[in-house]
Amino acid sequence: MSQRVQTILKMMCEDATTSEYVFTSLKTGSKITDMKKGFVSACRDAGIVNFTFHDLRHTWSSRAAEMGVPEHVRRDILGHSSSSITGDYTHASPEEMERAMEAVADYAQLSSKSSAKSRQNGMQRHSLQSAAVL
Repeated sequence: MSQRVQTILKMMCEDATTSEYVFTSLKTGSKITDMKKGFVSACRDAGIVNFTFHDLRHTWSSRAAEMGVPEHVRRDILGHSSSSITGDYTHASPEEMERAMEAVADYAQLSSKSSAKSRQNGMQRHSLQSAAVL
């Protein structure tokens, strides 16, 4: 849990108007026993389709990877027993894939410029050597 979330939850617990639980059921006023129902309702109300609570784990892992969080750290936070499972949770975003494609294109462009310069220098050396022989 991030420090920011811890701070917010601590403030909510210290607030005199907060009940015994930080989050309570609107129907019973008691503790929430099933997150799935509330999540499904919230998605429906927001017009979000084809999205599950479990998808949030995949999204978190993907965003953490984009931010450079090492795989073993993501594995431990997600509670996975192996890194291969964590890899299954991590998906590249369209923006990340575009950056990768641009980086490779830039590399190819730099590489071809470097090769052209090397070829040009080689031709100049060859011309100078040929002229020296003549």
